Amino acid sequence: MRFRFAVALSFVLAATLLLPSDARPKQAQQVIRAATSGVVVDATYLREEQKLARDVYRSLYRRWSLPIFEHIAGAEQRHIERIKLVLDHYRAPDPVKSDAVGVFRNAKLATLYRQLVARGQRSLIAALHVGATVEDLDIYEIEKMQAHLPGDSPQGLRQAYAQLKCGSRNHLRAFTRQLQVRGYTYLPQRLSTAAYAAIIGGDHERCGCGAGSCRGGAVGGSGCRWGGGRRGAP
Repeated sequence: MRFRFAVALSFVLAATLLLPSDARPKQAQQVIRAATSGVVVDATYLREEQKLARDVYRSLYRRWSLPIFEHIAGAEQRHIERIKLVLDHYRAPDPVKSDAVGVFRNAKLATLYRQLVARGQRSLIAALHVGATVEDLDIYEIEKMQAHLPGDSPQGLRQAYAQLKCGSRNHLRAFTRQLQVRGYTYLPQRLSTAAYAAIIGGDHERCGCGAGSCRGGAVGGSGCRWGGGRRGAP
């Protein structure tokens, strides 16, 4: 974690030098504050983590041709794009240098991708368990990132995290239902039993614009332009 933080911070500080001189003081202060609070580190990791989810589902769709994998892979692509807007706002470098399936800058995510795909190749039930596990992990990680947000974080950033977590809850419900109709039960890996039960017991959610109201507005204001998610998007 310290290494990821140091690398991200050095890139962000360098990126502030590329700003126009008249924009540097205010924007540079915001960028540095975001980096030192861990916002940029978290968003950098989350960008690749969402790509991992997309890549795993694409690979499992090629193996099993089950529509749920293709559908949720499309939703993950929108999540990837939304987090890119967060990084762009803070003038942070993009860790995704290649959009190819299975290619990651983060070595741990690269290894995790290979492990999940290998597990999902064994059977369709195993593949559905992998899908539920990915969403379980996503919710757990995003909740940790939300806890790191400083009090003056832009509303757009908070909405971006809320939308991603909302989408992951819907995806977790979908994979769980697929397992249930086949006579199998998913046991949460990272979420608490109570948190998992609350998600599964809930209805499908409308997650557009950060799972909140869509008022419009600037990136740093109270609106929801970070990602521009349409209402009802998973």
